[in-house]
Parts: sequence; C-alpha cells; structure tokens
Amino acid sequence: MTTEEMFVEKWKELESATRLSFPTWDGRDIECFLKKMRVEGVDFTRIMALRNVRNVLSHNTKLNDKPLVALNSDVVSFLEDVIARIRQLPTVANIYIPKADVYYRAMDDAIQGIVVVMLEKVYSHVPVVDAHGRVVGVFSESTMLEVSNDKIGVDENTTLKMISRFLPCDRHTAEVFRFVPKNDSIAHIRHLCAEALQKHERIGMFFVTENGNANESLLGILTVWDVAGVSDLSRGISSLESLKTLKGGFKMEANDTVMEVKLVDENTIVVGELNADGVFVEQYWAEKSQVDTHVKVLAWVKDLCTKRGVDIRVIQSFIECCEQMHPNLAVYNND
Repeated sequence: MTTEEMFVEKWKELESATRLSFPTWDGRDIECFLKKMRVEGVDFTRIMALRNVRNVLSHNTKLNDKPLVALNSDVVSFLEDVIARIRQLPTVANIYIPKADVYYRAMDDAIQGIVVVMLEKVYSHVPVVDAHGRVVGVFSESTMLEVSNDKIGVDENTTLKMISRFLPCDRHTAEVFRFVPKNDSIAHIRHLCAEALQKHERIGMFFVTENGNANESLLGILTVWDVAGVSDLSRGISSLESLKTLKGGFKMEANDTVMEVKLVDENTIVVGELNADGVFVEQYWAEKSQVDTHVKVLAWVKDLCTKRGVDIRVIQSFIECCEQMHPNLAVYNND
C-alpha cells in the first residue's frame, strides 16, 4: 500500500472517529468542527490542507500515469495522532450517573412522598419513566408551582398520573432537557451547553440512552456540573482540584483558592470566596431580573485567579456554571 493510499484510509478513520465522538457532525469542514469542539493539541490549519489533498486523491490520483500528489509518511503519523486525541476524549459513559443511582419515579407513585425525598436530598428534578424505563416526563420544583397555580389539590393519594399533563419534558418552560448517547464526547456536550446559553435556555438535565433517542430506556443522567467538572480535567489542567456541587450552589477549589456561588432564592445568586478562616466573603450579587452581561464577575474571577496563581483556563467551567444557574446573569459589585 502506498503512502497516498494509507493516507486516504487514515482519513476515513479520522472521519469515523469524529462521527463516533460527535454524533451531530454533518461531515463538512472537519477542521472547523474539531476547533469548535475545542479538541486540544491539533493543528487545524494542517487538517484543512490535508482535507483538500484528500479530495484530490479521492477523485484522481494520477496525471499522465504519474502521481498527482506525493506524500511522506509523516502525514499518516499526523493523522494517527489526531485520531488518538479524538478517541481519548472523555465520553458521557465515563462520568454519567447510572440509573441505579438516580432517583426516578413512575406515574403511579404518590407526589407527597416524592416531594419529601426531594427536600431531604436537595433534588430539583425527578425523571418519570414508564414500564419500559423510558423517560416520559420530569417532576420538578416548577411542576409543583404549576400544579399550585392551577389550584389542583394534592394529598397523600395524589399520583403523578393525575398531573401527567404537567410532566412532559417539552412542557417545562423554564428549562430544557436533552437526550444524549452514552458514547457522546463531553466536548460535544459542552458545545450543547454553550448553544443553550446563546439561546437563553437553561438545561435542566441530560438523559443518557444508548443512542440518544427519547424512545430508548434510560441508562442514567448527566448534569451541567458533571460536564463542567470533567472537561477541564480532560485538558490536563493540574491546578483544578475540584468543582463541587453544593446545596443551593457550587464551589471551585484551585491552588488553595475557593470560589463559591450560592443560590439565595429563585431570582438571586451571590458570588464570593472563602477566606483563610473558611468564612464566605460576598463579592457580587447577580439578579435574574437584569439582562446585563457577566463582565464584572468574569473580571473578578480572572483577577482572583491571577493573584492566587491559578491557571487561568480553569475559570471557564466556573463561569459556565454561573451561566447555567442564571442564564440572564447581571453582576454588580457588592460595595
């Protein structure tokens, strides 16, 4: 097999690896797509050039019985490296919460018992599944508000089936839910989160199934906190020690610096850091009613990272978590 033939086969392998890791890729401009997905350590300009070479070789490899394009073996090695990087990307299967560890309910379950567990465990969403394990809806805090506003009485005998019209995933107006395949890459899930933010959508939860179809049995769930935490770790950022979900908020620990976001109520969050004594020091308030940008909180976090010697790249997950908690985040100095 000639180097040119090996190159064409490796290119096919590259496309196959990309489709497996990024199911939504449409097959066009692979270098632009991989750049958009933030695949690290890849020369996207070189991939674009090689894509053009591949197109030439696929249609005509010779001119007057002489090779139209001559390649050296380094090109094949380059593609092998890119393929390896794509295949090594963390996937949903690496981090999702399996169904056995998920609190989910069926239509015949009583609402009062579910609410008690939600309050005790601080759950904001409870998937509702049918007899085949397929997600047919979500019971959430907003569901209870809708039920209350509709003046529907709830007692110990009231089941989810009795309020089933409030449960479908597309019935929730304050948030959206996505079905994703278990082999999808975390890089792609992050992209879905970014797209949701641009549309001013709040992702309530990702439902994991075999192929990402709603008519498949639930395998587990994934939250935006899971996505934010693993993505930076996958980039080898050693300074990121943890990104932990808290009751009513979350915190990030890096280089002995602890930045924290607390949910004050449904309209307000506060951003700050813990001092040496472990006391939370408020820095900024953010109110949902405002439609300003995240400039001040971003500037504060960057400044804090710089002063504490934290790798500046770790702030991306922190900011994205802020955005997911408050899609219309406006930040003001607490002074």
